[in-house]
Amino acid sequence: MAAALVVAASATGMAQPAMPAADWSAWKPLVGEWVADATPDGATGGSTFTLELQNRVLVRKNFADYAKTKQRHDDLMVMYQERGTTRADYWDNEGHVIHYVATVSDGGKKLVFVSEATPGQPRFRLTYALAGASTLGLTFEIAPPGAPEGWKPYIKASLHRK
Repeated sequence: MAAALVVAASATGMAQPAMPAADWSAWKPLVGEWVADATPDGATGGSTFTLELQNRVLVRKNFADYAKTKQRHDDLMVMYQERGTTRADYWDNEGHVIHYVATVSDGGKKLVFVSEATPGQPRFRLTYALAGASTLGLTFEIAPPGAPEGWKPYIKASLHRK
């Protein structure tokens, strides 16, 4: 059994060439634990960003607790670099799956995730704006089907480093 696992593992490793090392230098300011500032209606939450798989991927785990409705939202996003493009795949406890392309702009202070335009489907944009070493703004926007650039804010939040 052990020999079969070793053979299977080594065959998997030879099946495709290794990715080049990922450069997360522009994303490093996100790494760590962030706590959301409570909203007027009592919603709270937080995020952690960790480099995983020997720095090949950046993983965000996020949660939001909505006191008013007694609901909790949990999600996971895995960022990776592929052929010079940073991509991210997102999953949540509500069954949503979103595939993003991510960019860094404004001298590394703005990190933007945009989903691909798909006919008949909404489009999503998640923006992190660094406002110093310990403050982070978050905006999540949705563009309705048929209007892929018709962004409307859905969530706005401020976070601070824990």
